Amino acid sequence: MSPAARSARKRVELYNLVVAGDDGEHVAIVYQSPMTLKDGSNVDVGSMEIFSVVAGKITEVWNCGYKQGVWS
Repeated sequence: MSPAARSARKRVELYNLVVAGDDGEHVAIVYQSPMTLKDGSNVDVGSMEIFSVVAGKITEVWNCGYKQGVWS
């Protein structure tokens, strides 16, 4: 795993990482997170993010926002 992918993986430590990959210039992650709401009910949310990496630093981030559910 590239340093950029490791950096992105650290960003989602609180989530369940589903997929992570990189092409040397971009890193993509797909993740989901189980949560317990104040009323005690459980819900899962998921999302994806794509990072542009220059000189080992994240310079841009694209994401699709959170959606309820899990990745299948």
